[in-house]
Formats: sequence, structure tokens, C-alpha cells
Amino acid sequence: MRLHIPRRLLAVGAVAAAAIALAPAPAHAAGYFGAQFDDLTMGASGAPGKVYPLYVFGEDVTGGKVVLDLAALDGIAKVSFPGPDGEKCKVADKTATCSFADGGVDSIISVLLQPLAGATEGATAEVPVTTSSADNEPYTVNTKVTVKSGADLIVLDQGKYDQDAKIGDDVSMPMVVGNVGDKAAPSLSFTFSLTHGITPVEYEECEYAVWDEAQGTHVYCTLPIEGGLGPNEAVEIEGGFQGRIAADTSTFERGTSIVDVGDDLPAQARTRMGFAERGSGKHLKLVPATLPSQRTARVVEIDTRDNWADSSWNIKTPFDLAAIGADLAGGVGDTVTAKLGVKNTGPSSSNSVSSGEPILMFGITVPEWAKLVGVPKQCEAIEKVGDGYEGRGSKPGYTYYHCWNQSYFFGAGETYTLDFKFEITGDSGADGVSTLTPVGRGEPWSDANNANNEAKIAHAGGGLPVTGVQVGLIAGVGGALVALGVVVFTMARRRRMPVELS
Repeated sequence: MRLHIPRRLLAVGAVAAAAIALAPAPAHAAGYFGAQFDDLTMGASGAPGKVYPLYVFGEDVTGGKVVLDLAALDGIAKVSFPGPDGEKCKVADKTATCSFADGGVDSIISVLLQPLAGATEGATAEVPVTTSSADNEPYTVNTKVTVKSGADLIVLDQGKYDQDAKIGDDVSMPMVVGNVGDKAAPSLSFTFSLTHGITPVEYEECEYAVWDEAQGTHVYCTLPIEGGLGPNEAVEIEGGFQGRIAADTSTFERGTSIVDVGDDLPAQARTRMGFAERGSGKHLKLVPATLPSQRTARVVEIDTRDNWADSSWNIKTPFDLAAIGADLAGGVGDTVTAKLGVKNTGPSSSNSVSSGEPILMFGITVPEWAKLVGVPKQCEAIEKVGDGYEGRGSKPGYTYYHCWNQSYFFGAGETYTLDFKFEITGDSGADGVSTLTPVGRGEPWSDANNANNEAKIAHAGGGLPVTGVQVGLIAGVGGALVALGVVVFTMARRRRMPVELS
């Protein structure tokens, strides 16, 4: 089971690109118009029914229509269109037609499939979906519908985002789970992943492991349900899963939850990830909840893809990254090793687990009086080409380099340096720079103290080299220099959490 964080906005972007690529090129398209109805799995006869998303998108659309041929679903499922956008769609005989006003289109149409007698395990049907408009030729893509018997868990409360918090605050992650399948789930298992600054409560029903990449915590809990969680029933974790904002928090913290049909933690995962019990006398408890009518509740994923919840917190605590430069002592012809990089001077930590990108990037500009002859594997040469810059790999002899720390966490007080080997080639020329704002990378880096975002790589003359020493600070970074990105939480860029339990 891979812990994943599905994102509707990310999915819509991918869907749009795919559908547009499939569409034939129109002769005189003023804009574009597309739709996507993903392949889906529905519950067997006896399930209460479930809503699936039909994505529709376009610009400068005239006379936009999406037609679903429902003939193959006859006897398998009844189709209707609940929700605020349902009025756009009408069902006549075995065809559903959705019509859209001229102009821009950005809709998620809720399509409710309610199983009928013919919805038996393994039954399949193809639903042709045809998109057309006045300026775009019609094209058809088939959606495959598969019937599967079993429990179908959905998370009804998918978390709270960008909540304000401060150090020491108690926080919680809500988790409300319903079953829209045709069979009961005898128990539920929950996997929680929390970034470094959230200290989880220790529950008797849970096992805990260190999340190395984010210096956070993975938690696995199994909770039985008396009589099982039957079709059209729901439960919730009483009070939500609890935690506390730690003293060495980052400015942004995140917790993710995934639910599945209950099972013991796989032995392989327990051994590989170091899961262990932490008895505290506190208990995680499930209580009954209400499953909203599927005619009004939007469930935009299927099977395990709608089993997640996500919460995030913004903590008002600053952090400051400082560039580390060096004085290179040596004469012409000497090769000198310097430790260059970045220090987190605190007071908070930083994590980038939400973006899925490395936590840290810095750059260097090689001094005019030296040549870089030894390049760390974490760095890439950057060469100016025309109006932009291109990467040249981890090769010596260039002027500019970008370097990365591949982890997702950078704690307060931590230092990250790499070893660079310079050959001193002269006694004059401009000094080099170690910088948080590498050449060719967007806007200047900004944090609690911008005065230490650059440090010199200076020539100290003859004698033994002195490395890894932060020296003169340079302010006033030019607008052409680019910043390494601040860790920003956006719905469109959320990524999968990098852990696999089996």
C-alpha cells in the first residue's frame, strides 16, 4: 500500500492535457473544449451508489456539449446528475447530454451511479463520452465501468488546510469514513504521516515509526468495529487524531491520513521501517457518524483513491538561512578544498514534504582567480545560453553551479556543506560567491534575515587553506539573480508522501 495524496486540481490539469492531446485538430478552433470521465469501479448490487466526477474544461467555447451513451449500463446502473452543476445534464432514453454556456468552461459534473440487479462481480460496460462544440470537431473517448463486490471506503471529511497555529498548540486531524460498497468492513486501519513539527499523541491502538526523509512520524492504527461498518454507514475518530506543535517546528507543517479495510501491519513494513508500540493508556476511538446522501455528497475519487484526508498548519515562527563561504589560502597552482553551503540559524526548522522538491538549493559563482576542478555530485554546472541558462552536469571548469540537498527536512542549527576543489590560477580578479540565490533561478531568496544570503569565496593568499568559514556578506542581489523557492503549500502541487508499506 503506497501512501498517496490525490489532488483534484493536479488531476484536472493532467486530464485536460490528455484530453486535448486526444482531440483531433479543428480547422478553425477559436479556443479549446474537452472532457474526461475516468475509468471507474462501482459497487455491486446492494451498494447505495456513488458519485464520480466528469471533468469539463475549455476556453472561448461556443455551443459546448458532452454526450454520454448509457446503453451499455442498461440493467447495471441507474445514472443521474446530482449537485449544483447537475442541471446542465439531461437524460433521455439511454443518452445523457450536458450543455454549457458559451465562454470559459471549468466544471466538475457529479455523476451518480446506483447499482441495479445486473451489477454483479466482474460485470463491465463501456460508456462512450463524446465532446463537441461549434469550433471543435467531435471526438469520443470510452470510459470503462467495472463492477466489484466488497467494501468501498470513502473519507467524508478530507481535512483542513492552512490553519493558523503556534508552538505548543494542540491540533487534530479529522477522519470521517463511510462505506458505499455492498459488503461490510470488519475493521479499519489508519495510516497517519506527520511532518517533524507535529508530535503525535501515543495511542494504545497504534504503532509508530520515524519518517526519515521528513524527520517526522508514521503511525499505523487498527480499530475493530463491532458488527462491522456496513453499506451506507459511517464512523469517525472521536476528536480526530491528536498531536501538538513542537518547539522546533517549521513554519509549515502537514499531516496526512489514509484509511483501509483493517489489517495487521505487514511484518516486512514493521521491520523495514521500525514500527513499534508506544503504550500510554490513551485510546483512539471510533464513534458513529452520518453518511450524507450520495445524491448530494461529492466523492471525486474511486476505490482507494478517495481514502485520504489531509491537514496543514501555518506556524508563525521565522527561520533564517545563511550562506557559507570560504577563504582560500594558497598560491598560484595550489589546489584547495573549501566547504561551501548553507546554515539554518533558526529559530525554526524547515520542510518541503508538501512540494515534493528537495528542501535546499544553493549556488556558487567561481572566483575569477580560480578554476573549479572538483565538483560534488550534488551540483550541476550552469552555462548561459542566449537569454537563459542550461545545465551541463557535474562537470568542472564552469563559472556557475547549482547544488541540492535531497532531503525534505533542514533542522534549526543544522549546517549543510559540500566539498569543492579549487585550483588557484592567479592573484587578481573578482572573488566568488556562495549564494542562496543562484544564477538563473527566479526571484531572490528572502527569509528572516536577507543580509546573510550571500558569502564570499575569497583569496587569503599563501599558506595553508582555511575552509568552511563564512566571510563578507553581500547585500543588494540583482534582479537577474534567482532564488531558491520557499516551501509553499498549494493545492495544485501537493505530492505523494514517499513511503511504501508493502
